Amino acid sequence: MNKTGNGRYVYKKRDHCIREGESVKLWHQNWDILKISPEELLKDELHLLKDPNRKRPEVPRHLKVNEADSPSTYIHVLPSPKPFPPTTSGEIGWRSGKEQYKLDKYNQQRAPQGNILLKFGWPIEATW
Repeated sequence: MNKTGNGRYVYKKRDHCIREGESVKLWHQNWDILKISPEELLKDELHLLKDPNRKRPEVPRHLKVNEADSPSTYIHVLPSPKPFPPTTSGEIGWRSGKEQYKLDKYNQQRAPQGNILLKFGWPIEATW
């Protein structure tokens, strides 16, 4: 409850509820047009609004979408250079004992500090 300047008490919450109820009763008189679809509102004037001779506008060249190319035009899968070994742990990878199954492309490892194998005097085959 708040007291106004003239000494009367005003029930603010009750007053808001009364005003809300009155506005609900009067809403359809003022805003009932919003419930009608735009097509229904303009059904008599629609033929005047649409120009049958109007041409479709052209899309500028920089906004046109190019047709997508298939991935096969960009991606070329080459055949495997070496035969793939049977899937057992002794034949796959750099630990393979057979020369044809070695999947490493490079024989020696390059390091900026120098080759550790040469520093210790180990053979290069120790990495295989």
